Order: sequence, then structure tokens, then C-alpha cells
Amino acid sequence: MTAMAQSAGANRIMSAGRIPHPVGDPLRSPEEEFAWRQGVVRRALETLATPLEQARVFP
Repeated sequence: MTAMAQSAGANRIMSAGRIPHPVGDPLRSPEEEFAWRQGVVRRALETLATPLEQARVFP
């Protein structure tokens, strides 16, 4: 999905989950899922707060 975001002209690109479950994982326990989602949201907020001069892919 990163390549699609780049071709669409996105400035900030952050990878999260897999295509069938981009923001979740049905194989995780509810506690693990909650902690994983919190991490994704924290990374997204850090990504938004990062000043950019050009497009960037965040791990």
C-alpha cells in the first residue's frame, strides 16, 4: 500500500497492519490488540507532528 500512497502524492505515509486487517489483527487477544492499536495511534500522532520538507515513509 505504500507504493499506492506515494503514487497518490501523500506526504506522510505510515505502514500499519496487513491489507485484510489494516488496523487490527484477529489473531491477537483483546489485550494485545488494544496495546497494538495504541501503538499505531501514537506513531500516527508522531508522524503528524514531524515537520516535513518532502514526502516521507514512516516505519
